[in-house]
Parts: sequence; C-alpha cells; structure tokens
Amino acid sequence: MTNESYENPAEHQYVVTLDDVTGDAMACTCPHHVHRSAFCKHMAAVENATDDGTLEAFPSEDNDDERISGPYTGYDKDGNVDHNYWKCEHCGAEATRKGALTDCC
Repeated sequence: MTNESYENPAEHQYVVTLDDVTGDAMACTCPHHVHRSAFCKHMAAVENATDDGTLEAFPSEDNDDERISGPYTGYDKDGNVDHNYWKCEHCGAEATRKGALTDCC
C-alpha cells in the first residue's frame, strides 16, 4: 500500500498483512499500527479494495522461505507496542523488514 497523497510517496509505502483464511487485515507496517497496535487507514483501504475487487491480494515475493516467521509484535521497555518484526528460525536473527533476512545464514 502506497500513500500517494504525500510529496514523496515512496517514503510512505507500507505492507498490510492479510489473514490467509479470512482475508482480514491483521497488521500494517505504518507507524500508527506499529506504535498503537490499532486498525489503521491502510488496513481499511486494503480490506475495502480486496472486497470490491479493485485490488487482488497476493503473497509476498519471498513467501517461499519457510525459515522466516512473523510478523511478530515488538514492545518497548515499558511494554508498549513498538514495532513489527520477522525472525529467522535457523539463526535467530530478527529484522523489521522480512526481506532483510533473505541472506542472514
């Protein structure tokens, strides 16, 4: 999902994760969802677009790498939702971008 209303849309590009079974939005990489764990406008837009046929949901390009799991919710020292992250089950490396783990081990 790219928010085209900004001057630099590439800086406002977010990944919305959908449930494989229900098609419901589960997570978004935008700051609103990451910091508040709240349903965001990007999640709503993707759900609406997949419901009315405007957007066809597709698996991520690197979805075939079974050693990478996630996304998981990360917390700050006070227990507040802080970020989403993925984990390599082979070496234990963690990253906020799933693609960053493709060559970790």
